[in-house]
Amino acid sequence: MFEPIAQTPRYRLVAQAIAEKIRQGAFPAGEKLPPDRVLVDELGVSRATLREALIALEVKGYIETRFGSGAFVLGHPEADDSVAVEPDVATAALVPVVPVTGPFEALEARRLIEGELAALAAQSITPSALDTLWGCLQALEASEPDWDPEADSRFHEVIAEAAGNAVLGQLAAQFWADQEANPLWAAIQTAVEDSNRRPQLVAEHEAIIEALTEGDADAARAAMQAHLDSFARTLLAQWDAPDSNSAEAAPHARLRASLRSS
Repeated sequence: MFEPIAQTPRYRLVAQAIAEKIRQGAFPAGEKLPPDRVLVDELGVSRATLREALIALEVKGYIETRFGSGAFVLGHPEADDSVAVEPDVATAALVPVVPVTGPFEALEARRLIEGELAALAAQSITPSALDTLWGCLQALEASEPDWDPEADSRFHEVIAEAAGNAVLGQLAAQFWADQEANPLWAAIQTAVEDSNRRPQLVAEHEAIIEALTEGDADAARAAMQAHLDSFARTLLAQWDAPDSNSAEAAPHARLRASLRSS
């Protein structure tokens, strides 16, 4: 009877609030936005949600992040309403909700769920499954110049299957499906995987396999969580990278370009 209504992600609500202040002149062009800690406190959101909102605002031309200096207002695109949100609260209460998340929220959830999946898998994983994981790792090492997303997703899928918990496995599968359908996530992930951290990514996957091979649940959980934490830190670092022609700034430039074209 009803069409599902997409739930507005929190980072878009935050982006809308800041964009509205910019349009009202509260933050004039050329002025620096308040520090993250101030915005987090006043808006009542996490730093991850704020960061996603600032990324969205930079992509749309409202602000510019300057390495080591913070975010500065560029102006307010008059014709741009892409960060505007007008949720119909009354209608939304009557129909199914389709969740939409930002990349940091997804990583936080994956850390919890996939960490426990790895711990469970350590207690029951088979030699055949371990062989499959090593095969995925070899594919990741050999995937030049591009990262192999299929080998990566298969790696995590095998661990979820080995855990033997269908509910947690379905949650993990949904995370991956949501990521693939999210242009913001895809652009960010591509830029991060295209950076110089490929050896680190491979080492993190290998540490997970080793913990699983030893049957050490605590080590497997820690290795999986460390892998996802590392990715989140790199994501933040890529966005805050120097905006210059230096080699270390190249992934950041590609990230901005890919986001603006998505």
